[in-house]
Amino acid sequence: MAAIDPKLKLETLRIEKELFAASEKFEKDGDFRWFFSYAHAKITEQINKNLNLFRDPNAVIRLNAHFASEYLKAARGQPHEAWSKAFKICKALEKNAPNNPALIGEVELCGAQMANVHIHVDLANALREVGCIDRNDYGNILTFVLRGNLAAENKLRGKFGGATMFLLSALVGPKLNMDVKKWRNAAYTEVCGGTVPDPEKSFQSQIQY
Repeated sequence: MAAIDPKLKLETLRIEKELFAASEKFEKDGDFRWFFSYAHAKITEQINKNLNLFRDPNAVIRLNAHFASEYLKAARGQPHEAWSKAFKICKALEKNAPNNPALIGEVELCGAQMANVHIHVDLANALREVGCIDRNDYGNILTFVLRGNLAAENKLRGKFGGATMFLLSALVGPKLNMDVKKWRNAAYTEVCGGTVPDPEKSFQSQIQY
């Protein structure tokens, strides 16, 4: 493993802090974008805690920093066209929420729209511009992606109860996670070629949470 560049480490810690701050602000404002922001923050937090497990941690940081910065730019009011469309969908879901008792589903749908843009557009662009990181490192990141999604869903579910939550937990959650894996792998294959391996058991067994 290459030594972790301290400047890059400071950069990724700064990005983690900004993602949590964005999530907190959105949640305070009743903005559904908090869900995606929180998931992204938790993913980045877990990556930062486990940088020593990657084959090339500096490459992982560079890719993740480029990737996350594009979203933070959009969240600060400078979205590209795809983000603008996703944000409009989220606002429509917010507007409809008072008339729909399945509020939790609408928050998750907003998150799914945002994840779609972030992976298909921002991640693919980051791979083109920063370069293709080790495919095993890329595959191992999926563990943190799924755990970040789960953390956001658990935070959301803590505010609501009953049968609606159970149904969405059983049916919607796994579907969204499966799509994220498929989308991530497709982005890597499109730009870098080849296939993406599943997370390594040896990697997962050493993760610090």
